Amino acid sequence: MIMRNKLKWLSALAGTAVIAAACATTGVEVPVSIPAQSYAAAQLKTIAVLDFGGRDGASFSESLEAKLASAAFDGQRYFNIVNRQTLQARSGISGGSDKAIAAAVQYGASIGVDAVYFGDVTTVDVQKSSRSEEKTKCVEWDGPFDCERRQKYTTTCYDVKAVYSVVPKVVSVRSGQVVFSKTSTKTSTANYCREDTNQKSDGQLLGEAREKVLDDIRNAVAPRNELARVQLKEQAKFTELNDQAQFDGAVAFAKQGRMDRACGTFEFMADNYPNMQEVIFNQAVCAEISGDFERAFSMYSKLDSTLITPDKNISDALNRVKGQINAAQLTGNN
Repeated sequence: MIMRNKLKWLSALAGTAVIAAACATTGVEVPVSIPAQSYAAAQLKTIAVLDFGGRDGASFSESLEAKLASAAFDGQRYFNIVNRQTLQARSGISGGSDKAIAAAVQYGASIGVDAVYFGDVTTVDVQKSSRSEEKTKCVEWDGPFDCERRQKYTTTCYDVKAVYSVVPKVVSVRSGQVVFSKTSTKTSTANYCREDTNQKSDGQLLGEAREKVLDDIRNAVAPRNELARVQLKEQAKFTELNDQAQFDGAVAFAKQGRMDRACGTFEFMADNYPNMQEVIFNQAVCAEISGDFERAFSMYSKLDSTLITPDKNISDALNRVKGQINAAQLTGNN
């Protein structure tokens, strides 16, 4: 059953539940596994990152290696990286020619890795345009926060866009094929006037765009964990006052971040109310929190089959849990 490796998330979940309690909400955060965009690249875990071509190529390579070295999934470091400090100097491996790919494969085989990352930084650019803008300023004060007289003036303002673009390639040493390549282009923008004191420099904007590219590549080649917020069903009507009190009490525990008590009550009540949507939905959320995605999917599916009109929470839950099951199959966490 696909679930056990997710139990480690419960301790982290407890902390986030406390934050939710402070907002007095029945929303809880559940772990979500996002598979890599490239299944083929994600299977190649012993890797080397070679120097990229183009402006900023060598520096980008170092940053990409660090980004991939920090990639984690289910609490484990995902890649085993041959440190660039130990690599022999290499040259001429850039672009997408057959010669470059063959050189990358040969080099990868010589250092014993599954895949070689290389490519080109194609764009490092800052685009800036200026415009005139009319503003006002205080020229006479009647007190610390009381402006007696204002004056209009014209200033120069700027619209700035930093553009950073990279074409990475991941070559499988075993097959000799490029298993992943795409153009990743990201931007970072700023708008400010000449007198503003919180201006971002061109370098800062390029750095932000560059970081977005690094994140884009990391997410393309490795799976990741995230937290998704899920709302419990908090309104339900029972004929028995004791049952009503139990359900309302479980919701109250959830609001206080005590999902252990809330889930225990929902599980208990499900025996007496096997077809009550609110109880079963909350029970399914508890199964999802515990990492029992197959059981959660079964319960959400059962609820969905009884609907006359769609329920967005149930539809979202089905998609979310199905994604969890598929992600576990792709990453081999069965």
